[in-house]
Amino acid sequence: MSESAYAAVGYWRIRTKSGWKSAFIMGKTKCAPMKLSTIPRLELQAAVLGTRLRKCILEGHDVNPKCVDMWSDCKTVLAWIKSDHRKYKPYVGHRIDEILEATRLEDWHWVPTKDNPADFGTKLRSGTRETSWLRGPQFLQEDASQWNLGTSDVGDTELELRSKFTLSINEMSSDGSVNIVFRELLERFSSFTRRMRVVAWVYRMCDRKIKRKVYLDVAEIEEAVLIVIRNVQDVAFHDERVALLTGQSIEKNSKLWKLSPIIDGRGVIRMNGRINNACSVGEETRRPILMPQGHHVTKLIVRHYDELWKHQNENTIIAEIRRKYYIPHCRQEVRRAARNCMTCKIQRASPKMPLMGQLLKDRLSPYVRPFSYVGIDYMGPFLVVRGRSTDKRWIGIFTCLTIRAIHLEIARDLTTDTCLRVLHNFMARRGRPVRIRSDNGTNLVGAERELKRELQDLDHIRIANELSTKQIEWLFNCPLNPHAGVCWERLVRSVKRAIGHALHDKNLKEDILYSLMCNAENIVNSRPLTHIALDNPTDDPITPNHFLLGSPNSSQTPHPQEEKYQPTRKEWRIAQQISHSFWNKWLNEYLPDLCRRTKWHHPVPPLAEMDIVLICDKNLHRSQWKKGVILAVTPGRDGQVQSATVKTTAGVLHRPTCMLEKLDIL
Repeated sequence: MSESAYAAVGYWRIRTKSGWKSAFIMGKTKCAPMKLSTIPRLELQAAVLGTRLRKCILEGHDVNPKCVDMWSDCKTVLAWIKSDHRKYKPYVGHRIDEILEATRLEDWHWVPTKDNPADFGTKLRSGTRETSWLRGPQFLQEDASQWNLGTSDVGDTELELRSKFTLSINEMSSDGSVNIVFRELLERFSSFTRRMRVVAWVYRMCDRKIKRKVYLDVAEIEEAVLIVIRNVQDVAFHDERVALLTGQSIEKNSKLWKLSPIIDGRGVIRMNGRINNACSVGEETRRPILMPQGHHVTKLIVRHYDELWKHQNENTIIAEIRRKYYIPHCRQEVRRAARNCMTCKIQRASPKMPLMGQLLKDRLSPYVRPFSYVGIDYMGPFLVVRGRSTDKRWIGIFTCLTIRAIHLEIARDLTTDTCLRVLHNFMARRGRPVRIRSDNGTNLVGAERELKRELQDLDHIRIANELSTKQIEWLFNCPLNPHAGVCWERLVRSVKRAIGHALHDKNLKEDILYSLMCNAENIVNSRPLTHIALDNPTDDPITPNHFLLGSPNSSQTPHPQEEKYQPTRKEWRIAQQISHSFWNKWLNEYLPDLCRRTKWHHPVPPLAEMDIVLICDKNLHRSQWKKGVILAVTPGRDGQVQSATVKTTAGVLHRPTCMLEKLDIL
């Protein structure tokens, strides 16, 4: 036998006038499994192969042999065959069972390795192997009485045995109650109910007076609970238990000294409180059982009540526990159980918001044409009257990310074609933007694809190569991430407030809706971007209309009177001076206000690949939140992880970190 192959070979042993002769019938060799296996297991596989070879030979010949002998050079395999195969592991037990179904114990014999011809089938070729393999071993040509194959000592039968547990049981303890020494065994249980049932079954086996049943009754379960509690109290409160049994007083440094402990008639330590006369509650509530803090059984009890009451708040769990048990610092135990409970983690999951990120370069670029960097969104629907019917209309809002100005356009629906038309109307009036940002809406995604194709055709047909305009860059925010688009989401609310009073429970005509939209646009663009200086009434705060119209919409364009400007008669110089004055105010007054973080002030531990996370979707119930594994993370320029790619049962999703809560798998 070698570690790379195993083999079996069969011979006829024929008796003639001149003596015994052997003839080769057939042999078979198989490669060892790729998975590493032990030599005894490979020898067992060879024995199985020999058993199947024997069956094949007997079924393929008409000759009925007087006897069939099986030979093996592995003493461990012979010991397995001649012992009870049910005590071994399934790998060994199933194969021995197959061997014993086709052979008898008397058929198996031991042969030295040097006389085993099957051993040559597992090794490299040699000149002597061919003769031994085809003709068989020399002892087959001799009489059976002359075989001298040596002794076959019993092999190691302890290999491949099934694991078994042993319970050490003492009939009586010092206080006359049943004491089962099973502490180390019961530490492996993580369920209070399962633990009590195991103890109840063991107690039934120990007590012969109990009538045999196929199920456990309530009395047996309650007795098992008391057995476990006495065992725990004997370990945690041993000195106090001895003092109470002997009638002595408990020392002042004991944890139970202030609880006035007593021992009831069943050997359980209870608290002797002040409500013994309260007949409206049970005996267990008036004298609760004392349990040690931090013990494994105490943790199981707290977890049992947490699951029993469907993971309610900690006050509910504490109130139910104190109806039967008194645990010092019970609130800490309940909170610890909630931290280790996966269901409580999911029910109370709240994503940790990362540090408020850096502002986009689009918002910090001065001296650019208004609406060079745009954010687009929709608001509505609004009901308009058309004859005797009503239709829905939406308003597309374009926000200049730099000067915070808005442009409004009416959209008939939310299709891609309408989105393109609204976008073309905007560019015809405000110019072609450099970059557009939007949410990941379906119509916006489709518009971006078609817009790219149209711009490519436009560059090839109408504009020369040297004067070709830059294509518009369209960037999409991470799905379900409203924080990324807060710059234009906030202005949606401002527009709704400006026209909300006119649209309250009214159906308007489309031209009136257009008029209200223009007024709302002017109102929002007239809002101040900086603080109003009360001590200097002549210093007007800067507004978006200063960049769009050259002045607030309430007055005409002022003539620059600043002394630092050189007087000139050229009108373009006047316009340039006015524009520079607005941008200087934007740089000196508006831009510094953006420096301070208004929320999310502290960094949090970033998410990493292979983290288990819970996707907290506010649009779904908590029971429908999906769990997944992070495949990749997307960090921002400041190093904070902004979004992640999560693999879930519903597929691969891209979600922001503000929706992901990391789950600590214990």
